[in-house]
This record gives sequence, structure tokens and C-alpha cells, in this order.
Amino acid sequence: LPICEEKRDWHPQIENPPRPPPPPPRVTSKPPPDAGEPDMELRQLGKPSRVWTYRDTDGGVLGYVARYETSEGKEIRCWTWGTTGVDQCRWGCGHWNKPRPLYCLEQLSSRISAPVVICEGEKTADAAQALLTAYVAVTWPGGASAWKHADWTPLKGRTVLLWPDNDEPGIKAMRDLAEHLSD
Repeated sequence: LPICEEKRDWHPQIENPPRPPPPPPRVTSKPPPDAGEPDMELRQLGKPSRVWTYRDTDGGVLGYVARYETSEGKEIRCWTWGTTGVDQCRWGCGHWNKPRPLYCLEQLSSRISAPVVICEGEKTADAAQALLTAYVAVTWPGGASAWKHADWTPLKGRTVLLWPDNDEPGIKAMRDLAEHLSD
């Protein structure tokens, strides 16, 4: 009888099965000139309401940032050229590898003596460019907390004005960015 009671409290020891290796990271690159545009319609979000094209210093396409309207507000997605593992390169919904490009690089390279205004978001950068025509307006992809993932080297030696969003994340991002750029 005592043996049966011990067996009632016994639990089998199951070893954790080996985990599959994580998928390889997506590697992004500049799309070839004949890549065309991606189909940015998403099953959950539909078609984008607005699309911004990110270009390199020569005006070549690097990728896109798309805005989708939802019942809860906006959703932003990046569309980049790249591959995962041994797959062929193609358009995909995902960020650029770090460091990420700035929006309006072609303007920076064509207006080398113009001062720069940094805004949060492509829509704001376009509005700032319309208002402050003496400046080149730029932004980074990914929102307030993603400023640290952008490549800020094209601004070296430039006069820069920081224009934060009027909220705590926007103000914090610009404070942190000011410290980063001053180095």
C-alpha cells in the first residue's frame, strides 16, 4: 500500500524537445532598377492611404513607408528589398537593416549648403519642407524611439534644426538625437 501512494504523486520527467534554430535575419539591400513597386496591400490593413519613397543620394529607390488607416488609427509599415536565408531577393514588409536610411537623402545631396530640419515622420517632414523652403526636411523610419537605428552620417557638418512632435516621446527623441548629433 505505501508503494501505491508514492506512485500516485509521481510525475513523468519530460525533456524539453530541441528548439528549431531561429530563422535567418532578413538582409535588406537596394532594389535593382527593374524591381518595380511592391504590392503594398495587406490582408489585415488593406491598401495604404499614403506612401513615401525613400531614395538614396542619387535618387534611386531604397524602399517605401506606407500608412494604413484602421478603426484604431494609423498603422505604418516599411517595404524593403531583401532576402531571408537562401530565398531570392524580393519586396517584403519589414524594416531596413540598421543603420536605416533617412527620408530625403537625395535632397541632402543636391542641396549641400542648405540647413536641415529634422522632423518625426514623413508626413511632418513633407509639411516642414513646404513651410521652410530654405531647409532640407528629413526624418527617419520607425517612429520616435527608432531614431537611434538611423544613419545620421549624411548630416555631418550641416546646420541642423530639430522640430519635435509635441508629445513626450517626440520631445525625448529630439533631446536624445541632439545629444547624439552633437558628438
